[in-house]
Amino acid sequence: MGYTPQTTHTIVIPPSAALPTFNGNLSENPRQFLIRVKEYAETINHWNDQALLNGISQFLRETALEWYCQLRTSNRRPQTWTEFIGIFLNQFNSPMRRARQEQQWKNCKQEENETINEFIVRLRALWQEQKPNENEDDLIRHLMCKMRNNILTMIGISRCGSLDEIIIEAQKIEEILYQRNKQVYRNSNQDRIQNNTSTYNNEEPYEIQAASAYQKNRQMKTYATGNYTNKYYGNDHQSSQWGNYSSYPTTNRRDTYSTYETKCYACGKKGHNRNNCPQQYNTYSQQQPGYYPKNDNGAQDGRDHGAPN
Repeated sequence: MGYTPQTTHTIVIPPSAALPTFNGNLSENPRQFLIRVKEYAETINHWNDQALLNGISQFLRETALEWYCQLRTSNRRPQTWTEFIGIFLNQFNSPMRRARQEQQWKNCKQEENETINEFIVRLRALWQEQKPNENEDDLIRHLMCKMRNNILTMIGISRCGSLDEIIIEAQKIEEILYQRNKQVYRNSNQDRIQNNTSTYNNEEPYEIQAASAYQKNRQMKTYATGNYTNKYYGNDHQSSQWGNYSSYPTTNRRDTYSTYETKCYACGKKGHNRNNCPQQYNTYSQQQPGYYPKNDNGAQDGRDHGAPN
């Protein structure tokens, strides 16, 4: 008796967030919901159309679920999946919603930063809503009218080509345009760097002149401050003036030196004034009256010396 291996079946439990649902709101897309729920039932639950019709209520919410329950209670529940699609679209594809989608279809154009793959997905979703009876040739015609002009002028396939061929050709053109824009951006950066460098070099002479003028102005301010101090305080600030003498311009040193050739009124010498004269105390002592030393009794000798006997 041979051994028969047992086969195992894997059950995939999708997350609850992946479950397609429909609430019946005006912002929802009923056709998109029907496509998604059929795909979900076939791949996850392995349902056919009849099984999907029997279990459609678990995908409906709020207003849509209430509508379906009313169909069952009134014995108007559809018997086939095709019949359900018809009454479902008549109920939830309102004229207001159709008018809004029609405006979106008219304004549908490929954006500047939108790739051809992204645009064909957006275009096909609107096309299925607005043109449910058209075929792929009509979709190609709409694609060629709504494609970006820079791609349309470079495309080398006629309108008679298939949709896949047009998409592949558009992808090649997008790569060419990307490399071209990248090179233009790189060249613009190099030009900007060169312009900044040349501008900096042209401004160097002006910066040198400005620095020279600033240094000259600073020297003149220092010289003017020294003259003002000398006039205000007199010759007492001679030492501080000579301390700043090295910062004066060379051409003015002789004039500056002559302003400090003062004459002392005490000794008659030049180079200082009377207040700073080193001989003023000696001169003062020479001009005082005679000095009389005191004796042991504290009296001056001059007073004890009386008239000669």
